[in-house]
Amino acid sequence: MPTFADQLRAPNDDIWNALLANRFVAAMADGTLPPDAFRYYIEQNLYYLPEYARAMGLGLARATSDAVMARFARSLAQIVDVELGNNQALRDAVVDLGAGDHGGALEMAPATQAYTNFLLATASTGDEVDVLAAILPCAWSYREIAIQYRDPVQHPVYSDWLRFFSSDEYSNYLERLLDELDDLVGPVAPERLSRLGHLFRTGARYELAFWEQGFTLSTWPDRSPNRSAR
Repeated sequence: MPTFADQLRAPNDDIWNALLANRFVAAMADGTLPPDAFRYYIEQNLYYLPEYARAMGLGLARATSDAVMARFARSLAQIVDVELGNNQALRDAVVDLGAGDHGGALEMAPATQAYTNFLLATASTGDEVDVLAAILPCAWSYREIAIQYRDPVQHPVYSDWLRFFSSDEYSNYLERLLDELDDLVGPVAPERLSRLGHLFRTGARYELAFWEQGFTLSTWPDRSPNRSAR
């Protein structure tokens, strides 16, 4: 029987498939991704993750039961206690490999700014289910993307990223999140499902834009002349 997450994804297979086939992670898996691009992505992710955590915190604050609060607390802990530290370690490792600085640590780039604004606006105005629909493409797609590349070209940094998000530990975390979404939602009216599907699709679109931003080193127009072209 399809899960509620499957119902959200089904009308959005086009953007979901494009997300899973994104060229950034494909280049990670075959070892051809320039270290500069990975550094830029990680530096932007270190701006993204705290805002993602704040959206989770707003979801926790809006929780309608202790059980829902506990669900959001576990997801918040995953970001704060695990993923932030992992990203900091990956950043340091790719810098040690000689990755060049393209200003990723200076400020949020356009896709990062837009994505985090979307998450926080959704969490500020919606309920806990809205929050989960908006953040789900991030957590879910990372596992699905990494699983495609279980046997990547060995690389001192990229292999660690792929290994973490295809690990049993991360899969178990995600399966709990998907199961909890099913438990939380219950029957959904068509108009409500349409709204949640729109939030899911928007989140997936921003995920794709975030990967593309890392690949192209995209930044604000006023900064572009000061950055080397790819």
